[in-house]
Amino acid sequence: MERSFPVGKENPTLDYYNQNAQSFINSTVNVEFSFMQDHFLELLPANALILDFGCGCGRDTRYFLERGYRVRAVDGSREQCRFTAEFTGIPVEQMLFQELNETGWDQRDNNVKSNL
Repeated sequence: MERSFPVGKENPTLDYYNQNAQSFINSTVNVEFSFMQDHFLELLPANALILDFGCGCGRDTRYFLERGYRVRAVDGSREQCRFTAEFTGIPVEQMLFQELNETGWDQRDNNVKSNL
């Protein structure tokens, strides 16, 4: 789901990530982060549903999926969402942080939010 901003309402952060997506992806997708990812997963029950908000290149989303967790991947950048969907094989939602409350996610029990 692609978002657009009203005319005159720029978002410099999203503009940066959209314009520099490939550079960001190249610099983060292969970063060895398993120590932190494994520590995070140790705290969860098997098959937990993880919200990877700000999923970026999808590195963590893919890691969690490969270990049997369910993941809802979300990012504000349309370019990051496109890459992550291809990289992980799951749909990735484009959403801004301030839109999360509208989804009701924060009202559900037993959900885990991640932005490692």
